[in-house]
Amino acid sequence: MSHDPTTVTDLPVLARHFADDHKVNLAKYEGAPRRRIDDIVAAYPVIDGEAVVRFGVEPQRGINRHLDELLRGIRTSEAGVAGGLTMELARNIKAMNLPRLQREAAGQDWIMASVGRLPVVGKWASALRYFQLTNRDIVKHLADIESRAQREMAKLTGINSKLDKLAEKTIDALKELELHLAAGQAILMRARARFEGNKQAVAQSGDLIALTRLRDQAEMVNAFEARLLRIHLAYTDAFVSVPQIRLTQQAARIEIHTIMDTVQFDIPRLKSAILRVAALNQINLASKANEARRAVTRQVGSIGADALD
Repeated sequence: MSHDPTTVTDLPVLARHFADDHKVNLAKYEGAPRRRIDDIVAAYPVIDGEAVVRFGVEPQRGINRHLDELLRGIRTSEAGVAGGLTMELARNIKAMNLPRLQREAAGQDWIMASVGRLPVVGKWASALRYFQLTNRDIVKHLADIESRAQREMAKLTGINSKLDKLAEKTIDALKELELHLAAGQAILMRARARFEGNKQAVAQSGDLIALTRLRDQAEMVNAFEARLLRIHLAYTDAFVSVPQIRLTQQAARIEIHTIMDTVQFDIPRLKSAILRVAALNQINLASKANEARRAVTRQVGSIGADALD
């Protein structure tokens, strides 16, 4: 059924959702990327309801999967491990009271004169006596801290390696999403050209059935273009994914460096300080023993002189 062209009114018009600055330069694609675009275009010979709903969904899911994987890799309970190790080390240093320990070992603290009569705990307890009683526990605790530090560094190094792979996967997913954008643009251009041809034919024929189909075609093309615009926005947002991964890696690297500083610098310095204090105490004790031997020698000499007299 046809009518005079002048009686056909209200011909549909395509919307313009996709601005020129959103368009992809199709000429830049060559080789495998170009073939991939052609394959995607061939998979959508016409724009229908399924194309509007399904186009670009899989690469978007790929981006989301990588983000989910990144989120699963973050555990609040695992954060600040290096800080925890540092706090434990600080508690050990505070418990040993090394400055006071050094004074007592050098015999500079009056409290050493009565160390044997003092309680082990309390405000006026001997730091040297405390160290003598807890030395093994302190050494064991330091060894435990070092062991935990090594395990945490291995775990963080593994996470860092995993994040490297995740960044590569995310970049690949971004490339696939970009190819879908390019293919979607080609599909849209083809559909627009077909629509304009059909529109001219309807305008000439005045066929109401053809007009109904043309309106339906316009709705599908407009819906597909809106879908393409949303994919473009998702593509732009997805660029944040890689910096987010690198930011997470930076946190892991800071943890690793802090733990390494604890293991390579702080704990060795503490051990060295303990050894210096212990050596100073031994020297002090040896000096006292030497003084005692000299006193005995003097007493023996005196006794011998008295005997001779």
